[in-house]
Amino acid sequence: ASAQVIAGVASQRIYICAVVLITAADQSISMVEGTGTVCATGIAAVMGGTTASMALVANGGLSSVAAFPWLSTATNANALCVLQSGTGNVSGVLTFRQG
Repeated sequence: ASAQVIAGVASQRIYICAVVLITAADQSISMVEGTGTVCATGIAAVMGGTTASMALVANGGLSSVAAFPWLSTATNANALCVLQSGTGNVSGVLTFRQG
């Protein structure tokens, strides 16, 4: 199910260097920022839309790895969440820093 993957820290943004996500089932996924349960308060898209919108096939996924942050939250103290349209397992790695 959709979940918060990185907690927000007061006065800091989340800077993402690498994303690797693999889904076990056909479903759509998005990364969003916000506060509250599954970032629902003040929700904003980080990758994809504000609902699970990037279509992935079973045993497929996405990856982007860089030596520097290439993606970030726009608002200080927001958490980062992964939204799913289904219930299939999503595995992966996110590398990040906060500042």
